[in-house]
Amino acid sequence: MSEPAMIRVAASNFSERPGFDGVSENHHVSLPSQGILALADGLGGTTAGRQAASLACASVVEFLQREARDQEATLPFVLRSYLSLPANVLFNALVHANRRLLALNADRGVHEKGAASIVAGFVDRQSLALASVGSVSAWLEREGRMEELLRPRTWGRLQDPVRPPPGWMSRIPLSALGVVADLEPEIIEFRLRPGDRVHIGTGVSAGIDKVQEFQYDTSESGVPEKATLTWGFE
Repeated sequence: MSEPAMIRVAASNFSERPGFDGVSENHHVSLPSQGILALADGLGGTTAGRQAASLACASVVEFLQREARDQEATLPFVLRSYLSLPANVLFNALVHANRRLLALNADRGVHEKGAASIVAGFVDRQSLALASVGSVSAWLEREGRMEELLRPRTWGRLQDPVRPPPGWMSRIPLSALGVVADLEPEIIEFRLRPGDRVHIGTGVSAGIDKVQEFQYDTSESGVPEKATLTWGFE
């Protein structure tokens, strides 16, 4: 049986771990020793958006910590035969988070509701499962090459999947946690290799040549607007 992957946080533009980046409605939790990460971009304004992002991350991490290797965790949720057990549990962690956000929004007015795009990961020995909803991205850096792992589901991608038009409207998510019950997270799993780096972020540009852009993207005030986190594997 293969040894577990050794994980480290290689780069982050968050001011603290875990927690908010202190600027927008972004929130994250990175637990390398447990092989768990979650990064969320809240929607709905400073208060509702931040609360949604925080609850989304907390719900995913809580589910993974409790159920990560338990097949019963897929019940009464979903069990897909083409996914491994860890990937199924990760899929259902996002379903669980969505239910938590829907419950939070149930008695709120339309202008008080919060939602969140999210990307979450779980490492099981030498395999990484990633699941996402909304306007978040993940890239794999391997042997000097960049490959897009998860494509954001945004209005811009709907207009042009290769080169989405610029502007904030292009980054509007087509789905998010806390909006509808029939959620379908995007999920991928693959074998890790020593030296791999997985970059996850909010609002990452299309095009492999632009993948590093999110590491330095700042507002006019010089404060990063986009949340980013890079995991390295040894």
